[in-house]
Amino acid sequence: MRASFTVFGKATVAVGRLSGATGTGTYTRVDGCKGPWTAIRK
Repeated sequence: MRASFTVFGKATVAVGRLSGATGTGTYTRVDGCKGPWTAIRK
């Protein structure tokens, strides 16, 4: 999965995997900030 969006005015690209009710991956902001993300479907 790959998604592009804006967070606090910064263009962000998230890459990862979604499986069932959960997902994990990494994000990279236009300013070079990087980190992990985790999603849980409710």
